[in-house]
Amino acid sequence: MKNWKDLDADVRRALLRGEPAADPEIDRIAREHAEKALGRSIIRRVIVVFPIALVTGALLGFFAAKCGLPSWAPGSILFAVGSAIAVVESRRKLAHIRILNVSSGTPRAQTRTEWTAARAAESLEIRSTASGVLRTTAPWLALAGGVLVLAVLSSIPWLIVPVAVFAVTVVTYVALLLWFTLPGNEQILDADGIFMPKYGLRVPWKAIREIRLLPLRATARDKRQVVAFLFHDKQDYLRQLPRWQAVLADLNTKTYLSPLVIIEGVTDRPVEEIAARAGALSGLVVTAVACGD
Repeated sequence: MKNWKDLDADVRRALLRGEPAADPEIDRIAREHAEKALGRSIIRRVIVVFPIALVTGALLGFFAAKCGLPSWAPGSILFAVGSAIAVVESRRKLAHIRILNVSSGTPRAQTRTEWTAARAAESLEIRSTASGVLRTTAPWLALAGGVLVLAVLSSIPWLIVPVAVFAVTVVTYVALLLWFTLPGNEQILDADGIFMPKYGLRVPWKAIREIRLLPLRATARDKRQVVAFLFHDKQDYLRQLPRWQAVLADLNTKTYLSPLVIIEGVTDRPVEEIAARAGALSGLVVTAVACGD
């Protein structure tokens, strides 16, 4: 086996789901495929997609004229299809990030934790900010709003319903993230572990086996990172959360290996500081996965 296409279809699907490769050679092939996919230029994709979109738009315009549809209907349909493709591409990108995060061959380096003994003993309070949440989710909010407006203008029932469901899902998720910015939802790192006052929940350091800095998107354009606290048994943590929050938290596990993650740009502290302080307080090794070049 020399490349991704040589792998069995079931193996490829398992790797994209985030399952680690059992064979070092398969791990190497999967990692090289993910790095290549994430490193592809957006400009090249636009060059390929643009003429296809023009031809498709012209065909839609022709059939719209024949069927007596409004002049803006083809554009609305094309935009909706393009949005669906963007969502699919985003999911595929996350799948490739999963491959890199679980790969045993992905280069990792221990991060610098230059803290004095007095500094390491200090607790660290981490808060999510509304501005950070809105900045991070702005592309999805813009996409949801855009497709919803076009769907309503098109007056096509079969288009309005799925687009409305998508828009409501996005807005609900953003609202939940904003809820976490309210007072009482802070996380506190101290010598005993991670404390969440709102739920009276404490995660002791002994429940965590590793602290890892992972790329959020793993591309040269997006250097944001995620602090992931890898558990010995994640269920011990999830059982302490409200049911709905446990379900949402566990969604992080597929891509970022843990239900307990802190995303760069959402909180009021740099992720490097959070990871370094957590490593100093816990005595655990902090490793970082290189982002795409």
